[in-house]
Amino acid sequence: MSAKSASKKSSAHKSVQSLNVKRVVLDRAAWIVEAREALIKGGIASVKIGKLATRLDVTRESFYWHFKNLQELHDELLQDWETTTTSAHAALLDPQHDGAKEFLSMVHFHLDKQRFNPAWNSAVRDWARVARPVELAVSRVDEHIVEMIKQMFLDMGYDEIESLIRARITHFHQIGYYNVNPGESEQERMRLLPVYVRLLTGLPLME
Repeated sequence: MSAKSASKKSSAHKSVQSLNVKRVVLDRAAWIVEAREALIKGGIASVKIGKLATRLDVTRESFYWHFKNLQELHDELLQDWETTTTSAHAALLDPQHDGAKEFLSMVHFHLDKQRFNPAWNSAVRDWARVARPVELAVSRVDEHIVEMIKQMFLDMGYDEIESLIRARITHFHQIGYYNVNPGESEQERMRLLPVYVRLLTGLPLME
């Protein structure tokens, strides 16, 4: 074999290896992650096969290895949000039913950018305004979260009705805070946080 032929064979082998690496890395989850980023940045109109393929540096055809069509990707994207959001909130409940501990765990959860992404949450809620299935999913999640927070207030000793109302106020306050985006610095938010917690719970949990 000539040096030139050996060089061509080596280059071809490297190309095949590169493609194989891309196939291993670019799995179904990679498309969902990219779709999530597109939804956050540009709304559901940005979650298109061609746009995602360009961002991922692959062909449109590679999309169909993982999904039947765009609707299936949309469905997976919504399911991912619903599952992760509900499970994250359910995990905040304390086996010992310590309501104060549960509420403070929720506060720290919402402040933790590694565990809670308000932009992702807001993007799905914007999507719900134009898609009935998404609206229904958001309603299910809201109902689930309100029930979780209601349990926190029950564990604090409040009665059924007051626990429900406090749970609704707490949850919808949290949604509204990110949608309105008051522009508070992180330092200012942390300074005011004990007051928010006291007003929402009726207890000086952080003071």
